[in-house]
Amino acid sequence: MRQGTTLRKEIKRQIEPHQGEAVKVLSTVLSVILRLLIFISFFAFLLLGGDMVPFWAMVNTLQLLIHLPLMNVEIPGFAALFLKGLLDVTRFEFVPLDGLVNRLTGYRPDADIEGGLNAVFE
Repeated sequence: MRQGTTLRKEIKRQIEPHQGEAVKVLSTVLSVILRLLIFISFFAFLLLGGDMVPFWAMVNTLQLLIHLPLMNVEIPGFAALFLKGLLDVTRFEFVPLDGLVNRLTGYRPDADIEGGLNAVFE
């Protein structure tokens, strides 16, 4: 940055490393609890023949809250880090499928590919 440059945007407060780790642990614990809640409530609604509207309303609300940073809403660093930890729950990524798909297709992301992935796209 050149000398004399004026910053016109507010610089957000940074997070201390130990505080960031605490927020990550909290979001991981809450993520596990939410996954259990989603599984239990989904199967309870199915077995009891209940109305699924409250369940889907909860999931939709959670998805809207988690994706607030995509809507250009300025949120504090702690909240952003916390919401990032809950992102896998709202995307229904309960099982990491990328490793399974890579094994089934034979794709190796760490392989050194010369000339591109395909002969057409070099």
